[in-house]
Amino acid sequence: MARKAKKGPKIFISYRDKTAGFPAGWIYECLSKAFGKGQVFRDVDFLMGGDRYNKEIRDALERCSVMLVVIDDDWLKPGPQERPRIWEPEDWVHREVLTALTREITIIPVLIEDAQIPKEVDLPSDIRPMAHRNAVSLHHRHRKQDSSQLIQAIQGNGVRRRPPK
Repeated sequence: MARKAKKGPKIFISYRDKTAGFPAGWIYECLSKAFGKGQVFRDVDFLMGGDRYNKEIRDALERCSVMLVVIDDDWLKPGPQERPRIWEPEDWVHREVLTALTREITIIPVLIEDAQIPKEVDLPSDIRPMAHRNAVSLHHRHRKQDSSQLIQAIQGNGVRRRPPK
């Protein structure tokens, strides 16, 4: 059962900046139109110079009720340690997913283009439950239909759309 979120952004976008920054930005813009900018957290759109990003990210996770994990084809690609970055305990995506699982925040994997949900065996044991979350796909050819499905999935988890102007 999901916990009740505090005031602040209800939707948290977790992504790898180097490989999924662009799709995460598009998702942020799309969801900001649907739910309002103050309801969607993406680090580069929320944090300002001088902010303590580790505290701000932790606080945003405390307030959100839905986390989107943006997964592209490179999400499991080996990093500097010759294994996928998600296996590194200091990896920010790993930390974010673990926090969401621990706090029972709804996780919606968002698969970009032809990406696949990671298999349990491909994930560290502490975040393997993410492999069993129903995903939403976003493909550039079906972006209107796919974004509508994403919005519906978020609404289905208790986040209200902003009223039309």
